[in-house]
Order: sequence, then structure tokens, then C-alpha cells
Amino acid sequence: NAYRRFDSSAISGTLGAPVPLEGIPGDVVSLAVGDQNVYALLTDGGTFCRGVNSFGNCATTQGPTPADPYLYGPIPSLAGITRMWASLAFACGTFSDGGVMCWGYNSAGQVGDGTTMNRFVPARPLGF
Repeated sequence: NAYRRFDSSAISGTLGAPVPLEGIPGDVVSLAVGDQNVYALLTDGGTFCRGVNSFGNCATTQGPTPADPYLYGPIPSLAGITRMWASLAFACGTFSDGGVMCWGYNSAGQVGDGTTMNRFVPARPLGF
């Protein structure tokens, strides 16, 4: 549970049994789990992110929710997302218009936008 991806209790260690994804207000359609974050896509189209946002991991420049310093959302920049996948400290998703966008840690160009700047808002990878 490093980076408090699943709940706000222990900051390190592993979870020995399934736990609810704390703080997500709604029914979850799918999850994407990365090293530092968990992303939840809700049935109403909303998206939430649990974990840290130091590099733009949660695709937002807004602070966390008032009730939980590790919960971000709903995230307006991810409106229209239909699928997400996550890695170390960055993530990508496909959108309802067929586009692909990525965000987060970008020191080696992993976001694919031709830069090495961290992306706090989704950026379209070159060639997509």
C-alpha cells in the first residue's frame, strides 16, 4: 500500500487480503493499477485517482479532495476516457473519440509527446 493507493491507512507494506478502494464515490467499471497510483473509471464516466500526484500522475493540477490527501477527482481532463493503463508514475488512456493521451512522469519521454517534461494534464503522444 505504498503511496496509499488503496486506502489511507498504512503508508507502506502489503495488503494481505482484498480491501475496498477507499473514497471512490460511485460504481467502478474498471481499474488501472500502477506503481504509485490506482485509477478508477466510474459507470457515470467520472474518473478518480488514489495515490500521489508529484509528477502529474493523477492528470490534474488541482489538489486532492478535502477529505483525503491521497484521493483526486473527479478529474475533468479525463472526461471521455474509456480505458486506462498505468505504469510506474505515468498512465495512458483511450478516449471516446478514439484518441490516445498520456500523463505523468516523463523524464525519459515515456508520455510520448516529444518532451521530457512531466505532464499534469494529458498529452497526445506523437503519431496518434
